[in-house]
This record gives sequence, structure tokens and C-alpha cells, in this order.
Amino acid sequence: MRVATLLTMLLAAGLVQAQTGYTSVTGTIAGYAGGSVVANWINNSTAPIPPNLNGASFPYQAAGNMDASGNFALRLADTAVVQPSGSTWNITACAKGGSQPLCYTASIVVTGTTQSVTSYFTAAPLPGITTPGAITAGSLTTTGRMTSASATVTGLNTAGCATNTSAGVIGTQPCPLTGEHVVTFSATPVFAVGFLSNLITITANVTSSTLAAGAAGAPMTVTVCQDATGSWTFAWPANVRGGMTIGSTLSTCSSQHFVYSVSQTAWLADSPGVASE
Repeated sequence: MRVATLLTMLLAAGLVQAQTGYTSVTGTIAGYAGGSVVANWINNSTAPIPPNLNGASFPYQAAGNMDASGNFALRLADTAVVQPSGSTWNITACAKGGSQPLCYTASIVVTGTTQSVTSYFTAAPLPGITTPGAITAGSLTTTGRMTSASATVTGLNTAGCATNTSAGVIGTQPCPLTGEHVVTFSATPVFAVGFLSNLITITANVTSSTLAAGAAGAPMTVTVCQDATGSWTFAWPANVRGGMTIGSTLSTCSSQHFVYSVSQTAWLADSPGVASE
């Protein structure tokens, strides 16, 4: 019995020894969902020592796949335990798809029982935009891949669009304006940039109104309609120049056309407008 117990303890000690020196590495790259990851051990030492982990050989490469959320996990030799010292792991993550998938490599000192390497991949370029359209929420600066060329978007505002150029670089230009925006009445309404026209039916006096800046040369028609009572007054936005006095006749509309001037930072009337249509 004593011999058996001693044998069991020796086997257990050997198993523990065999398991030490490895790090459970995890990471997340959301833009690379469904992609792949490969780790290669890099010997940065010139010492004439055969690479070993606790005196034994170890895998110099490991590979895995990312799940639908871009998560991955690898089991790598701890570089603080590996001899010769000073080694690193080059971990390469590749996005899914294409014969030349977008990849990013990070050189990492892997150590400890567990280690998250997500922060090493924050600079990884995201796959290119495949569906064209407007950028509608503030400015954007990113680097990615459009077909086989790199793409850069920078400084887009709410009226900006992304367009692929012949060199594969995404450029910026004003979005084509379309449609009519119907503004809900209030005494201080806010008109929308990004439409060819704004229309509001006033049911009381408008004491002030707001219209954001547009792209250079952007057109805008503003139509103000009286309700069945009529005779309500209307105050134009502060950045509108040449705004007409709207008609007071009940159940009629007054319209005027403007063009945005970047140099004047204002919407300039280019017509006298038509009242009480």
C-alpha cells in the first residue's frame, strides 16, 4: 500500500511538472469574428541553448479559430519559463474571408497562468466597408481594407458620405440630398440638415428655430405653413440670412430657398420666397 501511494504521488508530481510553464492566452477582436489565429514562438536569444520548457521540448506553434464574437484561446509556453530567456510569441490574427484575408501580428511576452492579449490588437485594421452609405454620427477615423487596397476615412460630418476611389482609398464628399423632412411643431423647432427641404405647420408663434450648418453649397427649401387659425409668426434660425416674412393667411404655406455658405457660416437666401401659397 505504501509503495502504491508513493508511486501515485510521484506520478501526480510528474503530471503537475508537465503542466507547469504554460499560459492560457485569450483575446477578442470583434471585427475578426469567425477568423483564425496562429502563434509562433520567436527565439530572440543568441545563447547556444536548445529551446526547452522545464528541460523538455514544447510546441513552437499553436493555432485556433475565433468564434462569432471574435474570441479566441490558445495554450502557449510561458516565455518567463522557457530557456533561453528573452523569447516572445508572434500572434497573428486574420479576418474571415477572401483569398488574401486581412491580418495583424502582435509580438507579445506571454507569461503567467492566464493572460488576455486583447489590448495588443486594438490597432488591428478592420475589414473594409462593403455596403456604401452615409456616415451619420460624427467624425470617423479608421483604417481598413477596401478590396485589395487600404482605406482611410477621416473627418466625416453628419452630411458626409464615404466613396471608394480608384486607388482604393475612401474619400469624403457631401451626400446627395433627398426628400422632405416634416418637422414636428414646437415654439423652438429644430430643422434637419441632410434633406432637400424642411416643412413645418405652425400652430402657435415660433419664437426661435435652429438649423445646423450644411456642406458647402448645400441647397435647402424651408416651407412654413399656417394652420386653420393662421396669423402665427415665425422666427428664422440665427444662421439664416434673408429669410422672408411668412404669409399670415390660414391654411396656406410660405416657401423660400437657401444655399449654405461655408465662408459665411450661414444659409443664404437665393430667392425672395413665395408667401401664402
